[in-house]
Amino acid sequence: MSKVLDKITEKAVNALLSTFSLNTLKNWAKMTLDEKAKKLKEYYLKLGVNIGIDAKGVVVEDLESKFGKGSQGYNKGDGYLHIDKSYVNQPDNVTDVITTITHEARHQIQSEAIDDPSKFPEIPLGTIAEWEDNMINYDDGSFGYESYYYQVVEVDARVFGADVVYEALKRLGL
Repeated sequence: MSKVLDKITEKAVNALLSTFSLNTLKNWAKMTLDEKAKKLKEYYLKLGVNIGIDAKGVVVEDLESKFGKGSQGYNKGDGYLHIDKSYVNQPDNVTDVITTITHEARHQIQSEAIDDPSKFPEIPLGTIAEWEDNMINYDDGSFGYESYYYQVVEVDARVFGADVVYEALKRLGL
């Protein structure tokens, strides 16, 4: 991971740690859907402040009926993250849900960096150009799961989400 991405990852880890206590993580299954949605929005808004993106909110909705089984979340680059309510409500799913929120926040970084590379001077222009090319030619799965899964923007977002959550859980002693 480059030094630049380390800075962004560190800021995201700090947002996660300031939002999710050990108690919240352990009691996720007991929380209502509204309580979970509120906590996810709090995290995403803190992420926005910490990493410098236009984070407006989290919409918890039925994505499965819109897009089919397996739809966990998406980001259109407009500052709102959409996440599936049944995915959020699975009792033992808290780290996966946080990883998804973090992954989708990375897509917000990608969108904003493409729109205005000067907003993120620490991200190499070559990386932003790769993201832009991938977004222009984005595969939503129409060409198969592997084509979707291995796209530059998806790999980048998956690694970012996993790194942030892994580091935060490590610092929490989990």
